[in-house]
Amino acid sequence: MPLNGNGWTPKNVTRFIQSLGTTAGTARVDTDLGEGFIKVLGNPEGPHILACELVGSLLADWIGLPTLDFALIEVGADDEIPLLNSGNAAVGPAFISRAEPTQVSLGAGP
Repeated sequence: MPLNGNGWTPKNVTRFIQSLGTTAGTARVDTDLGEGFIKVLGNPEGPHILACELVGSLLADWIGLPTLDFALIEVGADDEIPLLNSGNAAVGPAFISRAEPTQVSLGAGP
């Protein structure tokens, strides 16, 4: 069952896409259910940042604030997820948010 009731429950990381220059060592990855932004063990801020992300997202969803779809996913020994300036992701549970399409507004013309 997904954590926030939206039905998104990826099981596997299938491809690394990009490391992002965040303090949490976030990376964009592809999963068996589409792209997402993953925060992993081995990040520069330590494991507590994953707990903070999970608790904050669960509380926001619980009180009715809009959240991205999120889940816990297992990073395996075969998953190569390089973190910008801090080595590779460690094996173990990770927090992942589903990537959403973005729109760029160029503003109104004259």
